[in-house]
Amino acid sequence: MDSTLKRLGGWALIIGTIVATLGYLAAGLLVHGTDDARYADPAWPVYNGIAVGGDVLIVLGLPVLLSFRGRSRVLVTIGYVGFFAAMVMLNVGEGVIEAFVKPYLASHGGIPASGPTGFTVFEAVALVGVVAGRSAWGSGSCARARYPGGSGCSASAGCSARPDCTARSPCCPTTSCSSRCSRSG
Repeated sequence: MDSTLKRLGGWALIIGTIVATLGYLAAGLLVHGTDDARYADPAWPVYNGIAVGGDVLIVLGLPVLLSFRGRSRVLVTIGYVGFFAAMVMLNVGEGVIEAFVKPYLASHGGIPASGPTGFTVFEAVALVGVVAGRSAWGSGSCARARYPGGSGCSASAGCSARPDCTARSPCCPTTSCSSRCSRSG
Protein backbone atom coordinates (compact mmCIF):
# COMPACT_ATOMS: atom_id res chain seq x y z
CA MET A 1 0.00 0.00 0.00
CA ASP A 2 1.31 3.44 -0.93
CA SER A 3 2.44 5.62 1.98
CA THR A 4 0.05 8.39 0.90
CA LEU A 5 -2.89 5.98 1.13
CA LYS A 6 -1.68 4.81 4.55
CA ARG A 7 -1.56 8.41 5.74
CA LEU A 8 -5.03 9.16 4.37
CA GLY A 9 -6.42 6.02 5.99
CA GLY A 10 -4.71 6.85 9.26
CA TRP A 11 -6.09 10.39 9.21
CA ALA A 12 -9.56 9.04 8.44
CA LEU A 13 -9.29 6.80 11.52
CA ILE A 14 -8.06 9.64 13.73
CA ILE A 15 -10.54 12.27 12.55
CA GLY A 16 -13.41 9.76 12.51
CA THR A 17 -12.66 8.71 16.08
CA ILE A 18 -12.56 12.33 17.27
CA VAL A 19 -15.76 13.28 15.42
CA ALA A 20 -17.66 10.18 16.58
CA THR A 21 -16.54 10.68 20.18
CA LEU A 22 -17.59 14.32 20.17
CA GLY A 23 -20.95 13.46 18.59
CA TYR A 24 -21.72 10.73 21.11
CA LEU A 25 -20.58 12.90 24.01
CA ALA A 26 -22.73 15.80 22.83
CA ALA A 27 -25.75 13.51 22.43
CA GLY A 28 -25.22 12.01 25.87
CA LEU A 29 -24.44 15.20 27.75
CA LEU A 30 -26.36 17.96 25.99
CA VAL A 31 -29.64 16.22 25.17
CA HIS A 32 -31.85 16.07 28.22
CA GLY A 33 -34.59 13.56 28.85
CA THR A 34 -34.82 9.90 29.63
CA ASP A 35 -35.74 6.92 27.51
CA ASP A 36 -37.91 7.94 24.56
CA ALA A 37 -38.17 11.62 25.55
CA ARG A 38 -34.62 12.30 24.34
CA TYR A 39 -35.61 11.36 20.78
CA ALA A 40 -38.06 14.30 20.70
CA ASP A 41 -35.25 16.80 21.29
CA PRO A 42 -34.39 18.54 17.99
CA ALA A 43 -30.64 18.33 18.75
CA TRP A 44 -30.67 14.53 19.05
CA PRO A 45 -30.53 13.78 15.29
CA VAL A 46 -27.86 16.45 14.77
CA TYR A 47 -25.49 15.11 17.42
CA ASN A 48 -26.05 11.48 16.48
CA GLY A 49 -25.72 12.36 12.80
CA ILE A 50 -22.30 13.84 13.58
CA ALA A 51 -21.37 10.65 15.44
CA VAL A 52 -22.53 8.46 12.53
CA GLY A 53 -20.48 10.63 10.17
CA GLY A 54 -17.43 9.91 12.35
CA ASP A 55 -18.26 6.21 12.30
CA VAL A 56 -18.39 6.28 8.50
CA LEU A 57 -14.95 7.92 8.42
CA ILE A 58 -13.62 5.17 10.69
CA VAL A 59 -15.04 2.49 8.40
CA LEU A 60 -13.44 4.21 5.40
CA GLY A 61 -10.07 4.30 7.19
CA LEU A 62 -10.12 0.71 8.44
CA PRO A 63 -8.57 -0.86 5.31
CA VAL A 64 -5.26 0.77 6.19
CA LEU A 65 -4.98 -1.75 9.05
CA LEU A 66 -4.66 -4.54 6.50
CA SER A 67 -1.37 -3.08 5.30
CA PHE A 68 0.22 -4.04 8.63
CA ARG A 69 -0.54 -7.76 8.41
CA GLY A 70 3.04 -9.02 8.09
CA ARG A 71 3.48 -12.66 9.04
CA SER A 72 0.17 -12.93 10.89
CA ARG A 73 -2.03 -12.43 7.85
CA VAL A 74 -4.80 -14.77 8.97
CA LEU A 75 -5.17 -13.37 12.49
CA VAL A 76 -5.10 -9.74 11.39
CA THR A 77 -7.53 -10.44 8.55
CA ILE A 78 -9.94 -12.20 10.93
CA GLY A 79 -9.60 -9.29 13.34
CA TYR A 80 -10.23 -6.79 10.58
CA VAL A 81 -13.31 -8.60 9.28
CA GLY A 82 -14.77 -9.02 12.78
CA PHE A 83 -14.16 -5.42 13.75
CA PHE A 84 -15.34 -4.09 10.37
CA ALA A 85 -18.57 -6.10 10.53
CA ALA A 86 -19.28 -4.95 14.08
CA MET A 87 -18.47 -1.34 13.22
CA VAL A 88 -20.82 -1.35 10.24
CA MET A 89 -23.59 -3.27 12.02
CA LEU A 90 -23.55 -1.57 15.41
CA ASN A 91 -22.16 1.91 14.95
CA VAL A 92 -23.29 2.77 11.44
CA GLY A 93 -26.43 0.63 11.11
CA GLU A 94 -27.81 1.02 14.59
CA GLY A 95 -26.50 4.59 14.78
CA VAL A 96 -28.66 5.59 11.82
CA ILE A 97 -31.67 3.99 13.50
CA GLU A 98 -30.95 5.88 16.74
CA ALA A 99 -30.26 9.16 14.96
CA PHE A 100 -33.06 9.32 12.40
CA VAL A 101 -35.61 6.49 12.66
CA LYS A 102 -36.36 6.65 16.38
CA PRO A 103 -36.97 10.44 16.40
CA TYR A 104 -39.39 9.94 13.50
CA LEU A 105 -41.18 7.15 15.35
CA ALA A 106 -41.26 9.22 18.56
CA SER A 107 -43.04 12.05 16.76
CA HIS A 108 -45.45 9.73 14.90
CA GLY A 109 -47.12 7.61 17.54
CA GLY A 110 -44.21 6.50 19.71
CA ILE A 111 -41.45 3.93 19.64
CA PRO A 112 -42.61 0.30 19.95
CA ALA A 113 -41.96 -1.27 23.35
CA SER A 114 -40.12 -4.23 21.84
CA GLY A 115 -37.62 -4.17 19.02
CA PRO A 116 -37.84 -6.11 15.77
CA THR A 117 -37.83 -9.89 16.05
CA GLY A 118 -34.39 -10.55 14.61
CA PHE A 119 -32.65 -7.55 16.14
CA THR A 120 -31.25 -9.53 19.08
CA VAL A 121 -29.61 -11.98 16.68
CA PHE A 122 -28.25 -9.01 14.68
CA GLU A 123 -26.68 -7.55 17.82
CA ALA A 124 -25.33 -10.92 18.96
CA VAL A 125 -23.57 -11.50 15.63
CA ALA A 126 -22.04 -8.02 15.81
CA LEU A 127 -20.86 -8.56 19.39
CA VAL A 128 -19.25 -11.87 18.45
CA GLY A 129 -17.50 -9.96 15.67
CA VAL A 130 -16.19 -7.43 18.21
CA VAL A 131 -14.87 -10.06 20.62
CA ALA A 132 -13.38 -12.36 17.98
CA GLY A 133 -12.09 -9.46 15.90
CA ARG A 134 -10.36 -7.66 18.74
CA SER A 135 -8.81 -10.86 20.06
CA ALA A 136 -7.53 -11.94 16.65
CA TRP A 137 -6.29 -8.46 15.78
CA GLY A 138 -4.48 -8.12 19.12
CA SER A 139 -2.83 -11.51 18.75
CA GLY A 140 -1.90 -10.81 15.15
CA SER A 141 -0.41 -7.42 15.96
CA CYS A 142 1.64 -8.94 18.78
CA ALA A 143 2.98 -11.61 16.45
CA ARG A 144 3.81 -8.93 13.90
CA ALA A 145 5.68 -6.87 16.52
CA ARG A 146 4.74 -3.74 14.59
CA TYR A 147 2.63 -1.58 16.88
CA PRO A 148 4.29 0.56 19.56
CA GLY A 149 3.83 0.33 23.28
CA GLY A 150 1.94 -2.95 23.44
CA SER A 151 -1.14 -1.52 21.73
CA GLY A 152 -2.06 -4.91 20.33
CA CYS A 153 -1.70 -6.47 23.74
CA SER A 154 -3.91 -3.91 25.38
CA ALA A 155 -6.46 -4.48 22.62
CA SER A 156 -6.65 -8.19 23.22
CA ALA A 157 -6.64 -10.77 25.95
CA GLY A 158 -5.92 -13.38 23.28
CA CYS A 159 -2.31 -12.28 23.23
CA SER A 160 -1.64 -13.61 26.71
CA ALA A 161 -2.41 -17.14 25.55
CA ARG A 162 0.55 -17.19 23.15
CA PRO A 163 3.29 -19.58 24.37
CA ASP A 164 6.17 -17.27 23.39
CA CYS A 165 4.88 -14.34 25.43
CA THR A 166 6.70 -14.12 28.73
CA ALA A 167 7.21 -10.43 29.50
CA ARG A 168 5.13 -8.31 31.85
CA SER A 169 4.22 -4.73 31.16
CA PRO A 170 1.96 -2.00 32.60
CA CYS A 171 -0.30 -2.29 29.54
CA CYS A 172 -0.74 -6.03 30.10
CA PRO A 173 -0.49 -6.90 33.79
CA THR A 174 -0.83 -10.58 32.95
CA THR A 175 1.74 -12.54 31.01
CA SER A 176 1.80 -10.94 27.60
CA CYS A 177 3.90 -10.25 24.59
CA SER A 178 4.21 -6.53 25.13
CA SER A 179 7.97 -6.75 24.79
CA ARG A 180 7.46 -8.10 21.27
CA CYS A 181 4.83 -5.43 20.54
CA SER A 182 6.97 -2.54 21.68
CA ARG A 183 9.74 -3.34 19.23
CA SER A 184 9.50 -1.34 16.08
CA GLY A 185 9.56 -3.50 13.04
